[in-house]
This record gives sequence, structure tokens and C-alpha cells, in this order.
Amino acid sequence: MNAFIIYTFIYLMLLYLGPTIEIVLPFLGVLVILLREFYLVFAFSYFFYSLTIRKKILFTKENNCLTLCCLFALPFIFQAGIVRGITIYLLFYSGPILFLIISNLKFTKSSIRNYNYFLSIILNALCFMGIFIYFFQNKIVNLFGYENFKMFFYQNGSGKMRLMGVGFHPTTTGFLAIYTMGRAFFRNKQYIKSMLFIVTGWLTSTRSALFGIPSYIFVKMKKQRQILLIIPILFGLFIIYKMFINKTIYKFLDGSSFVHLLHLFVEGPQAIIRYPFGIGLGTVSPYAPPPFVLHLESDFYLYSIQVGILNLIIYITSIITIINKLRKDSTGDAKYILFILLTFMVGCIIFPVHTLRFTSNFIFIELGFFFSKKIEE
Repeated sequence: MNAFIIYTFIYLMLLYLGPTIEIVLPFLGVLVILLREFYLVFAFSYFFYSLTIRKKILFTKENNCLTLCCLFALPFIFQAGIVRGITIYLLFYSGPILFLIISNLKFTKSSIRNYNYFLSIILNALCFMGIFIYFFQNKIVNLFGYENFKMFFYQNGSGKMRLMGVGFHPTTTGFLAIYTMGRAFFRNKQYIKSMLFIVTGWLTSTRSALFGIPSYIFVKMKKQRQILLIIPILFGLFIIYKMFINKTIYKFLDGSSFVHLLHLFVEGPQAIIRYPFGIGLGTVSPYAPPPFVLHLESDFYLYSIQVGILNLIIYITSIITIINKLRKDSTGDAKYILFILLTFMVGCIIFPVHTLRFTSNFIFIELGFFFSKKIEE
């Protein structure tokens, strides 16, 4: 494997294990940040070096749209202060930037095989270690302090913790488990192991990640069946909306589910209409500290409110283009990439997934390698 792929492994691990290192070994926090953020500089340098040899840039529809998204978002960096603006810009756009870089690179087929082989081993290990840690989480909380983990407890008053994994974050681990399940099921045909990863994701209580499974089934359906299924889906959404208006839905939901649905059906659409042209990166919660303009739990709404509806439309266009390309490819790799992309995108509808940089950057790095050019030795 070349230096770029090796550093990519290190980068992904730093994104996932960063919270753990900061809690367990806080004196290494600065080093983690430097190594993590320098990866983007390294990727740009590697790209420009490759460009001097290849002298060709991909101009596909998805690449062009994502390039426009990254460029159009730059003016929105300054509204909440340059430091916070750049920080939130990296949360949302470091993934697409890495996709644009990696998809323009050339890799040998053997290096890609090695990348996939070692990545599978690492992801499997992280999931199994997460299950092991699950049985000792209370001791970990007592050792490092409740304040570091209080947001990971269930909100139903039971006092039970969600499976937080080696990364010390249940939502990140939940998405990691579902990504790993897709890799085991579609790429490696390891069906029994993939079921274990679903259980891992379930124990994290990351319900937004689990919606990737029905989304994949729907996308792979024939158009006639999709149309027949859309009708009851729309009817169900209408019923949910009416239950919100009549205030009869409260008794069917726990606090977390109610907040997510309230933001999805009521407050989110109202906010998009109120701020159609964007109010700046880092001005809304959870991407801003108090006082913030508003708080929402859906990244699609938060994306639009920060950088405008036009940018959101361009972004969705790029994702739909990628999905259509993947749908036409029947290989196991394409099915896996399609599955994790849908898991991520549906998660964005429900949850502010970009707060978890590993979750978003992992997707775009995998997409970049999939669309990159593979050559013989």
C-alpha cells in the first residue's frame, strides 16, 4: 500500500478514536488534532502531485455539483466568526473534498485490495471490542467521570447506557456497526457475521442508522413497486403530521423520538422558509454554542439553514446522481457503497450526523476509492 492509503487508515482511526484518546490520554489531544487535520493538507498535496503526472481532472456531474457546494459555502464561513466557521465547514465539507481528491487519483488494484482487506479487519475488531466493552461500561464511567458520558444514557429514566464502543460514542459506533454490516453482507458474503453487527448497532440505540436497511431495499426495488409503496408512505407521513397538529402523537413517543419528529415535520420546514438564503456556518445548534439562532436535530434542515436552499439542492443532486450510478452496478462493492451511502443520507434526515466527522468522512472516502481509477501493477 502507498503512503496515501496508509495515512487514510490513520486518519479514519483518529476520527473514530479521537474522543477516547482525549478522555483516556488527554496529553495526546494536541497530537491527535495535528495528525487529523494535516491529513487534508497531505491529501491536497498528493492530489496536486498526481495532477502533474496525470494532467487530467474528472468532470462528472457529481464531482461538479460537489465542487460547487464546497465553493458556494465559503462565504458562509464568516457570520459566526472565522474560527467557528472553518470548524463547521470542515465538518460538512471535508468529506466531499476528500471524495473529489480521491476519485481523481490512481491506485493499483493490489493496493485497493489490501486497503479493503485491512479495513475489514479493523472494522470487525472495533465492533467486537465495542461489544466486549459494553459489559464494562459502568466501570469506565466511574473511572473517568459521569460528566464525560452523561449524554450517552437512555432518556427513559432507566439509567442504562447505550453501547458506546471503543470510540466512546454510541451514535458513531452505531453507524460504524451498520457500515460494517453492509461490508460483511454485500462485499464479503458473511451473512451470519453481518447479523451480529446489526445487534451491535441495535445496542447503541442509534435508530437513525438502522433506517438504511429499508432505504436500500426500497431503492433496489423496481419502479412499479416503488410507486405503489410511495402512496402508503406519503399517507403515513400525512397521518403523523395530523397527529402533531392534533397533539395526539405525544403519548406514543419517548422524548427523543418526539423531538426528532417535531423537528422533521414542523420546526424544520418552518425554519427553511424563514431562512432560505442561509445565515452562516456555525450559527445553529448543535453546530453553535449558546446563544444560537435555533436548534434542530436534522442535518438536511441545518445544512439548508446555514448555507441556503440552493446549496442543498445542488448537494442532493450530486447524491442522487451517485445513487443512480450505483443502482446500475450489480457488483458487491457497488451494493455495499450504495447501502452505506443511503444509511448516511437517511441518518442526515433524522440526526445531525455531521457532528460525527468519522461518520460522514468514512462515506466519502469509501466513495472516492470506489470511483477512483484502478490500474495494474
